[in-house]
Amino acid sequence: MMTKHLTIRLNYGAGLDYQDLPLRYILADTIEERGIGKVINEGAGEYYMEVQVKIDGRMDYHQEIISILESLSLMPHAELIYE
Repeated sequence: MMTKHLTIRLNYGAGLDYQDLPLRYILADTIEERGIGKVINEGAGEYYMEVQVKIDGRMDYHQEIISILESLSLMPHAELIYE
């Protein structure tokens, strides 16, 4: 089984800032509830917030992540970093 790590970085600006922290919690909870992967870390910096996800074996997770980000209006702020 192949394990992948994905960092979803949400950059502040243009309508997103630290006050939107609850959206990060919703994103992390939704990823786990849908069985996409296990959230291994959540954090925030001066210019961004992020969620790190461990994905075991799923090949279809990318579009589902995009769908979640779009539903939360986070896609314009998102940077997906695959490791």
